[in-house]
Amino acid sequence: MDAEPNPPRARYFVAGLLTAIPLAVTLFIFVWLVRLLSGIGRGPILQLKQILGRWTEFDTGFLDSQWFTDLLSVILVVLGIYVLGVMTTNFLGRKIIELFEAVLHRIPLVKTVYGAVKKLVTMMRHDEGSQTQRVVLIDFPSPEMKTVGLITRTFTDATTGRRLAAVYVPTTPNPTNGFLEIVPMDKVTFTSLSMDDAMSMVVSGGAIAPDTLHYEQSYVPASNAPSTAPAPAAASRLP
Repeated sequence: MDAEPNPPRARYFVAGLLTAIPLAVTLFIFVWLVRLLSGIGRGPILQLKQILGRWTEFDTGFLDSQWFTDLLSVILVVLGIYVLGVMTTNFLGRKIIELFEAVLHRIPLVKTVYGAVKKLVTMMRHDEGSQTQRVVLIDFPSPEMKTVGLITRTFTDATTGRRLAAVYVPTTPNPTNGFLEIVPMDKVTFTSLSMDDAMSMVVSGGAIAPDTLHYEQSYVPASNAPSTAPAPAAASRLP
C-alpha cells in the first residue's frame, strides 16, 4: 500500500508554521517599536529620577524597575507625538514648528536630509481630498514586468520638452527603502489605488491587494472621463 503523499502531521506542521510566521513578524515589529520608543524616552526619565533624588525626598526606587521605566518611556514618547500633532493643527504651534524648521534649514547636511524625508512623508500621507493619482505602475526592472511606484514630482526634458516623472519604487516589505526612477509620462500607467492600498500591497508582498488592477491602460477618474451623454435638444423658438 502506497504511503500517503502528504501525511496529516506534515500538513499540521505547515499549517502551524504559516500561522506562526505572521504572528512572529508582528511580535518582532512590536518589540522593536517598544524598544525604540523606550530608548528615546529613557533619557528624560533618568533625568527626572536625578532631579527628584537631588532636590526632593521623594522615593525614586520604582524608577529602577526596567519594565516600569520602559513603559513610562513609551507613554512619554507617545504623549509627545500626540502633543506635536496638536501643535501642527493650531496657528501658534505651526509658527513654533516653522521657527524650528528655519533653524534646521540653516544647517547644510541636516537641511538636505530633513527636507527630503519631510517631502517623502508628506507625499505618502493619505489624503482623501486629493485628486492627483500618485500611485502608478511602471516598467521595472524590465519591459516585461511592472511594479508599483509613487510619483513624487513631474518635470520637462530640457532638450525635447518631453514630460517626465520622478517615481519612487518602494521595496517589500520595508517601503522606506526603494529606488528612484525617471520615467517618461507616456510610459506611466495610472491606477485607482489609494496610498493606503499601495502601502498594504507593498508591505504584504501583494497578498493584500484589490481584485482588479489597471495594468494595460491608465485609470481615468470619472470626473475626467469624456461625457457620452447625448447633447440636449435645442429649445424650439416661439413665434
